[in-house]
Amino acid sequence: MRLIDSFSNLYDRSAQLYINSSINDCEVKEHGKLATFHRLYIHNDNATFYLCDTKLIKDHVDTTEKMSSSLKNSTCDGVLFVYGAHNIEHLVFAELKSTYSASKLQDAFEQLIYSLLKYHRLFSLCKGYDLRSLSLDFVLACHAPHKTQEADALLDEFVAQNAIEEKTNELSFVVDILPKLQFSGTYTFKLNQLCKISSYPLIDELLKKDITLHLVISVQPEDDYAKMYLRY
Repeated sequence: MRLIDSFSNLYDRSAQLYINSSINDCEVKEHGKLATFHRLYIHNDNATFYLCDTKLIKDHVDTTEKMSSSLKNSTCDGVLFVYGAHNIEHLVFAELKSTYSASKLQDAFEQLIYSLLKYHRLFSLCKGYDLRSLSLDFVLACHAPHKTQEADALLDEFVAQNAIEEKTNELSFVVDILPKLQFSGTYTFKLNQLCKISSYPLIDELLKKDITLHLVISVQPEDDYAKMYLRY
């Protein structure tokens, strides 16, 4: 059984309200009132997308922050079940930010991580949920920098911020991978590479799972959207 089918059947009341399907293309929206970056378009010629609205897991404070000093009630802008050729399953977690800055990209990275942990708790009850056979993708999407100097300044901002932060956070990891993200657009990592997350008593299967992180930026700095082609 496909994960989307068991998930939709088990959580049928939420699925009816908050899951929508589309063929070949999917649009993830930012709903913040002050946002200037509003949409991420994801495309694959042979894929079926099932987009979970952020409301599906937005208010789970009772099972995160009220129960744990570690888990956060963070929620990303969109979670997608993606089925391509041979019905291979992908899970894509996407977060949109209106500012190309250290603090915003760091916030987005953490939102993606804690959204994965919240969904993992729900998925663990579903027939067909097998992390070993799933492809996991994180997508950070934002405005393009206005000039090369702005991109360079972002690295300086990260380094300066990292110098005053506790070593237990994940900022130093983002500092290390940002040049690779800016160059290639993707970077593969595991949760056990992250100081704070690796200290949590999470199952090894989750900590050691490969996750591909994508940095997607608009073509022009003034554009309020970006596009990506999901490869697999």
